[in-house]
Amino acid sequence: MKNSEISEYLRECIIESKCSNSDYSKLIMQVISANGSLVLDLKPVTYERLKSIISEKIKNADSSLRHTKLSHPSQVIRSIVKHNKESFVLDKFENQLEELFKDNIFGIGLFHDISNSPEIIKLYLEEVYEQAGPYDFTTANHFSSGISNLDSYLSKFLEGEQVFLIICNIHKAARNGAFDAESIRDSKFSTIPKLKNLSIQYITDDRVSAKAKYEDVIGNADDFEVFADNYF
Repeated sequence: MKNSEISEYLRECIIESKCSNSDYSKLIMQVISANGSLVLDLKPVTYERLKSIISEKIKNADSSLRHTKLSHPSQVIRSIVKHNKESFVLDKFENQLEELFKDNIFGIGLFHDISNSPEIIKLYLEEVYEQAGPYDFTTANHFSSGISNLDSYLSKFLEGEQVFLIICNIHKAARNGAFDAESIRDSKFSTIPKLKNLSIQYITDDRVSAKAKYEDVIGNADDFEVFADNYF
């Protein structure tokens, strides 16, 4: 059989015909992980069932299951992103992307696949900002304690303004008393040197814009100069 014939067989006989049967959920995930283009040209009802399967897998993902396993939901999403146009992915699987980002903000495996997808990056950053600067201490501390693991990855494809907004949200959490956020801020962001340097460059290049972004996050810019001079 030709590759096109194999793909058509998998699409029709596995995904389309078995998507409503939970006994085949794992197999369907594995098939899509191996070839994300198989989600193209499905029936509307199949998309709804497939999205439900992926959402369920994200919600109940086994923490002991390696993210590289074909049946892991992050691997499924990676394959879909890798093999399809960004507009298609967002049209069909935006909610699943949001769920994956919310569940695993530090999932570095996805970064390579979204690095050339600006709208998906924006979606990811919305969740990053949400987790970096909330009033909930548990969430804020969790983010600040893990952000150093992303320094090398995020600095490769994020712009200075985007990085500065992450740091502003960490500062916001620190102002609210999140101790891990305070720690990373008071160390002058030494644990994220590459992201720090991008922020410094952004402030240097456009201090007026940086001050406006700071105000957007903090609520006022009264201490922007102090923040920019003391923590960088």
